[in-house]
Amino acid sequence: IGAILLVLLSLFPEVVLWTADLLGFYSASNFILTMFTFFLIIIVFMLHFSYVSWYFPNNILSIFVLSYFFLLFKTIISLF
Repeated sequence: IGAILLVLLSLFPEVVLWTADLLGFYSASNFILTMFTFFLIIIVFMLHFSYVSWYFPNNILSIFVLSYFFLLFKTIISLF
């Protein structure tokens, strides 16, 4: 997903510049670095909770947290 997003951002740099200016970043590279750092943090959380739900299969709380983060990640992706 990240590689496809990078290709799209390189094809349409005006979108990156406009979004970076809208959010108050000084340069587009800072915006891209922040965006991908945010995506990596979400991926790490999802992998952690999937591991916890696999390691403790009867833990209802871990299943609830995993589904919450999956829905949160899906909602954030749909915004872009």
